Amino acid sequence: MSNRLSSKNMTIYRRSADVARYVSLAHDARRQSSKTNLNLLANWKGRHQKDGLNSLVYEKLQISFHKLYTWIKAELKQGK
Repeated sequence: MSNRLSSKNMTIYRRSADVARYVSLAHDARRQSSKTNLNLLANWKGRHQKDGLNSLVYEKLQISFHKLYTWIKAELKQGK
């Protein structure tokens, strides 16, 4: 994500630990990065403008608004 933001000359601001923090979840050892995943990471520049949420084809089935979040149920469609 930081590469995508940097390529658009956007700045990443990180809040101090007393305001915001996160925990990174451990990955399953059996699902270590494969050769395909490493290729995807190495070639992000050629894909980042057309690969992702902006190219996702979906149909919204239901939207439910809650106090702290919005729940969206969608059906993914086959891409072009």
